[in-house]
Amino acid sequence: MKDKVVEALDNVADETSFRVFLRLLAEDRQEEKDHQAALSQKKWSEGINGWQTVDLADYLFNAHAWAESSKNGLPLYKKPENNWKRIADILFAGKIYE
Repeated sequence: MKDKVVEALDNVADETSFRVFLRLLAEDRQEEKDHQAALSQKKWSEGINGWQTVDLADYLFNAHAWAESSKNGLPLYKKPENNWKRIADILFAGKIYE
């Protein structure tokens, strides 16, 4: 699933492709939650799909923190001109940013 999410993230160019990305990101998270429940993993462990956060508040805080730190770009991240792509990048970063 996570490869599909990354592919959808790379393809965000407009609202339609953003919605595809958002749906796949939600499915990716649900798969992660189901897997965690089956294994009774601890909150702080990284899951099979790379999620660093478990609850919504942590996810939103991480997305916000990454958005702030990348607002002018980063050494390995060029801020896209397309707003839909930027939003998708922020949401994806909430998944992996600590």
